[in-house]
Amino acid sequence: MQKNCDDDTLKNLLAKIGQGSAADLHLIDSTLAQWPQDARLYFLRGSIRAGLQQYDAAIADMIASLTLNPNDIITRFQLGFLYLTCADAARAVATWRALEGLNAAHPIRLFVDGLRNLAEDRFAEAEASLKAGISSNQQWPEINRNMQLILAKIPPSGTGATQAADAEHQDNGHLLLSGYLTSKTTH
Repeated sequence: MQKNCDDDTLKNLLAKIGQGSAADLHLIDSTLAQWPQDARLYFLRGSIRAGLQQYDAAIADMIASLTLNPNDIITRFQLGFLYLTCADAARAVATWRALEGLNAAHPIRLFVDGLRNLAEDRFAEAEASLKAGISSNQQWPEINRNMQLILAKIPPSGTGATQAADAEHQDNGHLLLSGYLTSKTTH
């Protein structure tokens, strides 16, 4: 049995998905029934669930995706971000710990550093890291849009870090869908 669905199946699925609804979840579930070992499908479902603010289910899907593909830095980043959104900074940091080996100038590392600083109310440092991540990130423009939303919510004098992460998920629920998933190769 093939582990991942073929690229055409994934592209067709992405074309059918709207803005992240319960109907979209049914489409993904049908595809997952055929390819239960495809980490990308769990990532996709988790992203949509995050957009629907079904955070526990979204976290479970990201964990399933990461279990199937433990070296996927985007899934690890997103899982940590979900934990942070749920005000569980300790789990976010623990999840991101595996990303500490990335080069300090890697965009994902900069985003993680920025979000850590944000969680610890170090707003100037958070802003600097997020801006540096956006400037250096050419590969995942969807993340840039989300980090820009967070930057816009960083309080000038510091009035609550999790407000920015919560607002980001409410503004743009399913991170990275087509850009990230279609850039991945099937295994």
